[in-house]
Amino acid sequence: MRFVFFIGAGLMAVSAFGFGVPYPTAAQIRPAPEPLAAAQFSGRYGLGADPDPALIAVLDIDVMPDGRGLPRGSGTVFGGAFVYRDRCAECHGANLRGVDGVRGGALIGGRGSLGGASPVKTVESYWPFATTLMDYLRRAMPPENPGTLGPNELYGVVAFILYRGGIIGGDAVMHPGTLPAVKMPNRDGFSDGNGQIETFRWRE
Repeated sequence: MRFVFFIGAGLMAVSAFGFGVPYPTAAQIRPAPEPLAAAQFSGRYGLGADPDPALIAVLDIDVMPDGRGLPRGSGTVFGGAFVYRDRCAECHGANLRGVDGVRGGALIGGRGSLGGASPVKTVESYWPFATTLMDYLRRAMPPENPGTLGPNELYGVVAFILYRGGIIGGDAVMHPGTLPAVKMPNRDGFSDGNGQIETFRWRE
């Protein structure tokens, strides 16, 4: 048993057991419309504002491995010990080896462990450049209020960490002239995959 209905100019057959599929007529078949022409770009969208040079200066604080970008200032191991005690020890421990259950990991130790079954990655054992320490501390520490340490405080903390890691002497002074010259224990520990020491190409 079948019923036939007129729908517009087409026919659709409906059986007693279900609905059929409409059959369009030739007049109903039309080609797809042409794609819209791409809008001409005027050069500006009219969104946002020109960046403030002062804001750029605040954000553009990256430090290169060769020392470019280091802020003016200096710090000693002795002075850095007090800054570390007041601003860093809560998370990284008084002995710089981390605090269980706290997000701050160990900063020293682990030297010579990277090739073993339980490598310990710290500033002392893993980082290839001392300037990276300044870059990271400057932009990210302390975590509850990053960017609040001044250049002299930063250089002091860097000096203290490097000293406690056995990398520099206790009388060393860190500043833009001395920090890039620090030879890190794992500086030559990175391979390019072919058995050659990685040359580290950074931004020119």
